[in-house]
Amino acid sequence: MIKNICAFTLISIPLFVMGVFLGKNDLLPEQVLSLQLSDVKSETAHVEPEGRNREWLLEIFEDFSPKADVAFVGDSITDGVRWNEFFPNVRVINRGISNDKTADILLRLDSIESAHPNKAFIMVGINDINNDVPLKDILANYEKIAQSLSDAGSEVYIQSTIQCNADLCGDRAVATVNKLNVGLKQIAKKYEYNFVDLGELSSVDGLDRRFTIDGVHLGLEGYRYWTRQITPLVSEDIALLD
Repeated sequence: MIKNICAFTLISIPLFVMGVFLGKNDLLPEQVLSLQLSDVKSETAHVEPEGRNREWLLEIFEDFSPKADVAFVGDSITDGVRWNEFFPNVRVINRGISNDKTADILLRLDSIESAHPNKAFIMVGINDINNDVPLKDILANYEKIAQSLSDAGSEVYIQSTIQCNADLCGDRAVATVNKLNVGLKQIAKKYEYNFVDLGELSSVDGLDRRFTIDGVHLGLEGYRYWTRQITPLVSEDIALLD
């Protein structure tokens, strides 16, 4: 009996604490987990749950490629939410992988293009910047990604790279994101891709704290804002599901 009481207490206390934290901060359970596992300044220290590493995701993407209306392409910021629940009437696939840089996405384009998405929304770059990849290389990789997706039949939407919080990642990183976004807009104009300015998420002053859980990854309010920015574009010219 005493053992049962002790076991119940050990289980109940953490659950109670998490419940209070969720209610106070308006976070989803998976976002709390992300907060516990993420480094404050960089995704390079982000730890995936056991059994859900990059290789595991790549196998899933390669083995299961259902026809999609929309593909979301990026890193852990893209991977951090269930896009299909935000857009339940659209066939959506999430092709975000934690820690991915533009060069990593180039190596896995087959697993995206095999789903033949009508639209591809790309948002990546912060990991390149955190790993000191030269800006010209990031833009060159971005151009190759967009061109490959376009050649495969997808309408390309280049989204402005989401900023990081200046107090946590530094002014230099914020300035580099700004330069990247200028370059991305030029690529979109040159090749007639769609450029999506994500507004406050890509502020020239950095990411506002209300949008982020750790300076880089988005919280619930960040995803709400992002979804509002792209909702008209996601469903436009798409035959919606019943």
